[in-house]
This record gives sequence, structure tokens and C-alpha cells, in this order.
Amino acid sequence: MALRNAFDGFWRGRRVLVTGHNGFKGAWLSLWLESLGAEVHGFALPAPTGVPNHHALLGLRHAATIGDLRNPAALTSTLQRFRPELVFHLAAQPLARRACLEPARTFETNVTGLVNLLDAIRACPSVRALVAVTAHRPADHRAWVSPGAAEDAQASGPATQDPWSASNACARLVVDSYRASFLSRDDGRGHPVEVATAHMSPVIGGGDWSDERLVPALARAAAGGAPLPIPAPDAARPWLHVLDAVVGYLLLGRRLLQHGAAGTTGWHFDPGPHARWTVSRLVAALSHRWPDVRHTRAAEVGVGSCAEVGAEVGAEVGTAVAAEVAAEAGAAVDVLSGAEAPDPRDDVVRLLGWRPVWSPQRGAEATADWYRGFLRSGRVVSRQDLQRHAEDARDAGLAWAAGI
Repeated sequence: MALRNAFDGFWRGRRVLVTGHNGFKGAWLSLWLESLGAEVHGFALPAPTGVPNHHALLGLRHAATIGDLRNPAALTSTLQRFRPELVFHLAAQPLARRACLEPARTFETNVTGLVNLLDAIRACPSVRALVAVTAHRPADHRAWVSPGAAEDAQASGPATQDPWSASNACARLVVDSYRASFLSRDDGRGHPVEVATAHMSPVIGGGDWSDERLVPALARAAAGGAPLPIPAPDAARPWLHVLDAVVGYLLLGRRLLQHGAAGTTGWHFDPGPHARWTVSRLVAALSHRWPDVRHTRAAEVGVGSCAEVGAEVGAEVGTAVAAEVAAEAGAAVDVLSGAEAPDPRDDVVRLLGWRPVWSPQRGAEATADWYRGFLRSGRVVSRQDLQRHAEDARDAGLAWAAGI
């Protein structure tokens, strides 16, 4: 299958920098970009030790700089040497529980690190576009632990007091400020830089080994022959497979380079109401493919404040998962005003031509197959998943896959 012809061959030969290339979504994005014939360079901290790293398992050919966003010289040097045309910024401290335990590091990475990147982009004339990936709309930390918390958040306004949510709110403000003040005009580079933020609904897929996320916790529990305690299995979220998320990034990056932001600077990729499944329904779909996946209902725990999270340092993985998942509650509220948001799918459908290829059921099946195959025999089926996803997109008539 000629993957290089996807997206009308747009990405062939493009020079693309991916920060966070060795993270969960960064590895899948790097795999797609290499498959499309792009020239890729990564920038990230060393991959965590003690757990498999998806990027390393893929054996991708592209070069990378092991560096820290908090080091402005390392960022500037990397951009000046590689001279990318577009930057996908995925590097971040993405975990709510860790943010409560390491608040200074979280703000330094998610806010100051982003400032350092934006300054490096200002000093690099080759860069014409930036896609800055931020977390799902911050809402109340209680939502996964207490299913009614999303409604509480809409009634009382969004909770951005905890470090993780606040750092993401600050990141979006920083991007808006740099766009308006420097990047939307010729700031000495000879051209403006097109900038957009992108945030996804909760993402599932193979290759994620985070301590605080639901699917890897289920996979580890299954490998150990135990059920995973989950405090609020009736909480619902709009689940999205990682390959659908990555296609959204690629469509957005292409639009920025071809047409600019055209007045839309914040893009939210939401699969729609049909994808809003309860946690227990997602677990059941995973279990149907991999019967070792099981869960039990745990007692509800409080993760509405860092004091509560801090008291759980030695807790079981189910409690840690509750903290992270609660951080991405689905309340559609504006991060500053608390106002109801417009339907976030309008622009991504109308202007980008994006919609999910895989339903939550199909995404759960692919996710279960990935972890089961890897944990049982060391097989990594990411390239096969990518090919099947692209073929399904072509068969569904999606324009970006028409050339495959």
C-alpha cells in the first residue's frame, strides 16, 4: 500500500520537528510521518527506564535530540541545525497526579518550556507553522471518581486550580499571546508563523505505558492475572483511537502550511456522542478481545485537590488512574469564563475533513490486540495497525486517504 500518497503526498520531503517524539502520541505521529516520506527530527527527554518504549520498539530511522524543554539553548540549537518547516509540539508533563507531586517541574515544562520553544521558533526563519498539542479541556478533577462531577463543573465553573489543569490553561494563553504579539506578523523572519493549538478527546491505543492511564493499567493488571480496581466505572468519556488523533494533527499541520489558520486557532477533535462510552463499556470491549482484562468497582476516592492526591502516594494503581482520568472530564466549558463551548467538531469536519475512522469498538479491539500480542510474545503490530487504519479510511471515502 502506497502510504506516501496519503494526504495527496503533501508530507513527502517536508522537514518536521516533533517534540515528545518518544512519548505515546509522539511515537505514532513519528511513525506516520516517516511512512509519508517526511524528514523527521525528534526532541525529547530520555525515554523512561523500566518500561517498554514504543518509539524504540518501532526502530524508526529519524534523528533526534535528547534534550529538555527547560533548556532554551538546546531548543534553539536544535531548530537552527535541523531548520524545520513545521513543528509539532507534543512534549509535556501530561499527568495530573504527578503534577500534584511535582508542581514546579510541571509549570516549568508545560509553560516555561513552551515559552522557550516559541522563542526558538521566532529565531528560526525556516519555521512556517506550529501545531501545539495541549490536553483535553481542563475541568473538575472529580469526574472519573464521581460520575456527577462534570455536571458540578458546569454549574460552578471549571477548576483550573490544580497544577496540571492550570499549566494547560497557561499554555494556551502563552500560545495566544505569542501568536498575537509576534508570530502572526513578520517579526524579522521574512514571513509570519501560522500557529494553532490542538486538543483531543481521551486517546487509547497500543504503546502507552504511563503509570496513571487507564488502558496501560488494565494491561499490566491483566498480565499479572488480576482485575483493576476502578472507582467510577460508570463515568463516560468520548474515546478516540490514537491513529485518529494523529491523522487530526497531520490534517491540521497541512492546513496551516497551505491555507493558514483562517481565524480558527484552537482545534478540538471530538469523535461525537456515539463515542461517549462508560469506562465499564470500554473495559468490556477490551475484555471481549482479551479476556484477561477485568475490573472491579473500587470505593470512590477524592482527587479534587492536591492534598487528597498527595495523601495517596502509596496507593494502588487504580487510584492513580482515577486522578489522571478525572483530569480530562468531558465538561464542555471555556477554560477562563466557564461559558458553554460551541460544538468543537464543526471546524475539524468542515475545514479539515476530519472524522474518526475507527469506532470505540474497533479502537478497543486494536488496542487489546496490541497489548496482548506484545505482552505474550513481544510482537509490535503498530505498522499493521497503521496500514489497516489507512485502508479503512480509504474504503470509507475520506479524502486524505484517497491516494492510497
